[in-house]
Amino acid sequence: MTAEEIDKIFEAIKNNNYSYLLEKAGMESTYSEEDLRDKQIKNIIFLNIFLKIQNGDYEYFISKMQSENKKDIFICLSLLSVSPHNEKVKDYIDQSEQLELTSNQLRILIENIDDPEYTKKCIERRKELGLGSANVEMLIESVCDSEFVLKCMEQRKEMGLDDEDISALVEFIFDQDVAVKCIEQRDKIGLKNEDVTNLIYTLDDPKCVLDCIERRKELKLGSSDIATLIVNLNNPGYSLHCVEHRKKLELEGGGLARVIESVNDANYIKQCIAQKDQLGLCGVGLLRLIECLDTTNESNSLMEEFLKDRMEKYRRKVELPSDMTIGIEIECIGSCENTEYISMHRIYPQWKCEGDKSIEGDNLSEEYGLEIQSPILTGENDDTTRQIKTVCAKLETIGQYANETCGGHIHIGADYLTNTQAWQNLLELWGNNEKLLYIIGNEKGTIPRSNVLLFAEPISRKLEDELGSDTIELENEEDLDSFKEKILKFQGTRLYERYKCINFQNLSKGGKGTIEFRIPNGTVNADTWIENINLFGGLVKAAQYLSTIQEKSPEERTEEERRILKKFDIIKSDEIEETEKLEALLEIVIPEHDRHIYRERYEENVRLLEEEKRLKTELVKETARGSIILKKRKEDIGSECFIGDRITGTEMDITSMIIEDSMKRKTNERGEN
Repeated sequence: MTAEEIDKIFEAIKNNNYSYLLEKAGMESTYSEEDLRDKQIKNIIFLNIFLKIQNGDYEYFISKMQSENKKDIFICLSLLSVSPHNEKVKDYIDQSEQLELTSNQLRILIENIDDPEYTKKCIERRKELGLGSANVEMLIESVCDSEFVLKCMEQRKEMGLDDEDISALVEFIFDQDVAVKCIEQRDKIGLKNEDVTNLIYTLDDPKCVLDCIERRKELKLGSSDIATLIVNLNNPGYSLHCVEHRKKLELEGGGLARVIESVNDANYIKQCIAQKDQLGLCGVGLLRLIECLDTTNESNSLMEEFLKDRMEKYRRKVELPSDMTIGIEIECIGSCENTEYISMHRIYPQWKCEGDKSIEGDNLSEEYGLEIQSPILTGENDDTTRQIKTVCAKLETIGQYANETCGGHIHIGADYLTNTQAWQNLLELWGNNEKLLYIIGNEKGTIPRSNVLLFAEPISRKLEDELGSDTIELENEEDLDSFKEKILKFQGTRLYERYKCINFQNLSKGGKGTIEFRIPNGTVNADTWIENINLFGGLVKAAQYLSTIQEKSPEERTEEERRILKKFDIIKSDEIEETEKLEALLEIVIPEHDRHIYRERYEENVRLLEEEKRLKTELVKETARGSIILKKRKEDIGSECFIGDRITGTEMDITSMIIEDSMKRKTNERGEN
């Protein structure tokens, strides 16, 4: 292998170009991405490449150890560490500080040498070598020695091992005698109940498990832990016995429900559901039992009864076009038991769930954050409304909740906007109403969460500044793809730049193809979700509808279409009161029968925002100072007043609209009197 080829190998390793590496290693390129994450497969590739380097310009390869590029040095060491010459790497590991190797790089090199005794010595020298606790924990795992794992767990404080590290190490205890020692020393080692039950399960000895159940108080095991041990025995007869002796075993709630489920008898489960009050079954435990039954008319009626109180209180309906796609992300918090169940069993078919560490529960030690993602839904579709209501009803019924750390993100399919004029309309609708949307974008009686400006930053001030300085030019762009690229460039494509109140990053190649609205607070209330979907989806719908009106000549437009355009012009004026702007926005975006929802939101939330002066000040500071206008209407060519001043057609429309509305109000007042 020549020096030039070696340089290409190094570049391929830096860029994770495994197709090239496999070719140079003389291996078939049939491995999946998941396969290539496997350490053993990567080491085989590296070994084959090293052997070819060794038969080529090996001196050039070794000279790279003197490179000023730290990545080149690490690649050299990585290739050496899987080779027959890996003893040399040990000398370089001793020079880790001079070579500026990171803790993670050190751990990889030590693992690659594949010498358990040497690994133990490195763990002992962890401070000298600069190994962090997370990498120390992974090295302990790699030794595959249960006695050594226990020794390290006993020295957890000196080694800087936290609870997560200990839980991870528990899974690498394979020796039964060592597992028993760990159980006996649970307090000294600092094992959690979950760790103890995992150790008991690894014993693979039913008699030992039964003994631990008898010693549950001594081992400080709770109802959920006992249920886990009973279920893992996989003995329906014993599970039935435990249900009958539930009081003695202190089985209750979700733990009791899991044991009932493990009896594996549909008729018995139905009997228990019928006796839910006597058995104390409710919340996630009852949900578990209902959902474990086959989908029959009987089980469906049980679910309807379970969710009845919640479903009956929901009144709203998604009212968006049927060809508009929708997605939502419900961030919420709940108990460990709830989190485990929702994560393992989909809350609704095709809805996904994953943990979210950015969400903090009110009880940090016992509650966990979840993000529940809907599949692609569609607009005016009874099933969309039904799915959202059912998911929220389940979450509310089992006790999930949202707090200040939760957001309620809404995705609308970007393909609904079919031309650049519609996109311009959306930016104008948003830019001229952004502060207003922070007020009406949450349910009545709430203001934006405290971290909203961190995770849903305003864009209108930046848009105003860049339009004013010609940094971004959108007015004359007719090509739809080019327009989207300019919007992406305006927002920025780095990961942290997605935290905008309206996020366009999903427009990028390979993205979801959605516009994400991030203002709303988190909630598990279905009506609030639907109201927010109708509001933000309504903005997109209005932007497209306005573009169809704008394509017509003034003579072709109906009276209603001319009125809508005038309302749009009012929105873009910075000379009117916020309440007038609100009314104009609602007339364009929201059906008349629902406008009261957002008026009530505004009236209550604007009062609350006045009391939260810091947030109000920041919103004023970060939102646009004047009007956002991307393209003037053709008829805005100006008209002369008799006094000689020039005003635009838009200004005349706004003035006439305000006068007309004022006269209507006065007429109504006289009629009432």
